[in-house]
Amino acid sequence: GSMNNINNKYLNSETISEIKKYFLNQEIKVIKLNNFLIEETLNKLKDRIEKTSYKLKYIPTRYNYEEANIDIDDTINDIHKFLMHILGKNKISKISIKEICHKSYTLLTDKQENTVKAFFYIKTEIPSDAGAYHIIVKKAKYLKIIPEENSIIIMNTHKSRDFINYVNSKAKSKKNRFIELKCKCQ
Repeated sequence: GSMNNINNKYLNSETISEIKKYFLNQEIKVIKLNNFLIEETLNKLKDRIEKTSYKLKYIPTRYNYEEANIDIDDTINDIHKFLMHILGKNKISKISIKEICHKSYTLLTDKQENTVKAFFYIKTEIPSDAGAYHIIVKKAKYLKIIPEENSIIIMNTHKSRDFINYVNSKAKSKKNRFIELKCKCQ
C-alpha cells in the first residue's frame, strides 16, 4: 500500500498530519493540493480520458455537463487510500469523469449528506475568467476554488454545499476534465 501514483511530497506522515490538522481547523472543510500525481501517471490518465466517450447530463434546474464512467484502477485506489489517510475510513459510493465546457454548470446541491468529495483535475484548458470554478458554501460564507491541472480538491460535505459556476463564452471550445469521487464516511 505505498500509493506509488501520488507525488511523494504528500506521502510523508508529517504532511499527512498537517493536512488533517488543517482540515479540522477550517470552517469550510476543503483543501486543494497541487501536483498531486506523478507525471507518468497523469499522462497515462490523460491518454485514457481522450479515448473515453462522454454522455450529456442535463437537467436545466440542476446541471449541464458531460459524464463518463471510469473503472477503478491503481490510480483511483491510491487517491482513495490517500483520502482515507486524511479523513478516516470511507467507502467509494460514486465515481465518474466529468467534462466541463462552455455553458456547463452545476447548481447548489440540496442534500447535505456527510460525504467526502474529491475532484481530481486531469485537464484544465478553460481560462479562469470564463468560470468553471468550484464554489463551496456554508451558511453565509463561501470559498471559490480555481481548479488546476493535476490538482485535487478534497471537501467534506457536512453542512456545506458546492457547485460549479456557469462557464461563459470565454471558454470557446476549451474543456476541463476531472474525476469526481464521492465517498461515504463510515
